[in-house]
Amino acid sequence: MPKYQPTVEAIVAALKGSTSNIKTNLQGIFKAKRRLPVSPGEKIISALQELTKRFGASFIAGGKKLISNGGSGYVIYLSPLNGTSLLLPRATFSSCVVTLMQIENSETQCSIGRPICSVIYYPTGKQMWTVEKGKGVQYKDLELNTSISPASFAGKSLPDDTIRIYLANWTKPDDQLKDIRARLNKKDNFVALNCGSTALAAGYLLQDGNGVHGCVSTDKTAADIAALALMMNELGGKVTDLSGQPIDGFSYAEDHTNPEDPKGEFTLPNGAILAINALVHKEIAAAITK
Repeated sequence: MPKYQPTVEAIVAALKGSTSNIKTNLQGIFKAKRRLPVSPGEKIISALQELTKRFGASFIAGGKKLISNGGSGYVIYLSPLNGTSLLLPRATFSSCVVTLMQIENSETQCSIGRPICSVIYYPTGKQMWTVEKGKGVQYKDLELNTSISPASFAGKSLPDDTIRIYLANWTKPDDQLKDIRARLNKKDNFVALNCGSTALAAGYLLQDGNGVHGCVSTDKTAADIAALALMMNELGGKVTDLSGQPIDGFSYAEDHTNPEDPKGEFTLPNGAILAINALVHKEIAAAITK
């Protein structure tokens, strides 16, 4: 059992405390066209590790670690917003997405993980978005110490001209994502935009909510999908897997590579369609399945 109830405020405090003195010459990085580091920094990782110890949770950075026996209580996922040379001008050094997921164990079926809050953090830009299940989304300007709630996607109609969609993980697309892009390119009313990662798409959608209408991802792990799915649901959008089934949680699947120490991860059966509303979702689903 956790030692105390984890909250989004605890995650915010850990992130702010670990990066209060970050100073980065972004202009020099942009001119050199170097890639941003994949890791969001040892200070952030250390702060989150300490936080997870306080309430007996599991900690997964970058989706590289598997969990024994489905874990218990809570899992904290850390996904760095790793930019590429194409996305570099819009990325921020040490930016990351942190998601807290609660695990429901059952004797009759596999464990289910459900995201309950997420924080999207740009420390050098002093910007942060927090997402809590049932409480909506908030944007925080840490320098000005102000908070606002982004406009809800609910109630919006189909766009007049084209539907703009992020294709997540386009830097390393699998065959399924390549096929989806080919199908979208055949449609006159769609514009497919490359996005380096699903975590990055979450930040972009919050920044560009009025200009982009959804995201399609073939990622399957909770580390990649959970934050974006929670965010879109809280903003009044529609979220399903690629077969059209609502995403209610992530099922624990074991990896039997080492039978003496079985471990696994929380996944979806396939990727996800995330849209600003049901009308746009229907158009996207029809375009990528026909």
